[in-house]
Amino acid sequence: MAAKDDQFEASASALGYLYQFAKALQFCIEQWVGGLEWSVAVEAADDIEKHAGSVRELLQLKQRADGTRLTDSAPDLWKTLRIWCEAATAGRIDLAETNLFLMTTAELPPDSAGYHLQPKASGHRDEGKALTLLRAAREASSSDKLQKAFAAFDGLEADGAVGHSALLARIDVIGDAPRIDEVRETMLGHAALVVGHDLAKTPFLMA
Repeated sequence: MAAKDDQFEASASALGYLYQFAKALQFCIEQWVGGLEWSVAVEAADDIEKHAGSVRELLQLKQRADGTRLTDSAPDLWKTLRIWCEAATAGRIDLAETNLFLMTTAELPPDSAGYHLQPKASGHRDEGKALTLLRAAREASSSDKLQKAFAAFDGLEADGAVGHSALLARIDVIGDAPRIDEVRETMLGHAALVVGHDLAKTPFLMA
């Protein structure tokens, strides 16, 4: 059983890396048409790091099985918060100049923290409510696996120069994000505009 579990973990990890590279390539294509002053890096300061002019964006990507929900106690949510809390507290990211994105294929349950941290255009953004829900989830959870995430979250508030509200103001949570097969289809569409439909469908471009 252990070997089978290890195999599953390895497969999930490999798919995660492929998802990162697929999204990074998509971002490169999208940025390319807008000019030359940009860069995209994979596994640098985050899963994906984007620069366009003076704007810096850090993205955490999560591809999960159909039906997965990003609840207030979800490890994906808290492990992501831990990364950003520790980086902000240590001064590795400047929140005034950095936008943070959690992009997940999971659903965002109504009235969850992630639901209230969606982009403003969604009409559901309420950072105050999201913070209340996160604090409640943190107090209610007894998960040993999330203790380091909770400690990082608490430490951010203890650091008066940062604070929870300052962090949440920079976070956008995007749920029901396109899966890797959808990302590939989008890239094929871009490729077709450049090389034509026939060449875009060749095995080389599909890889």
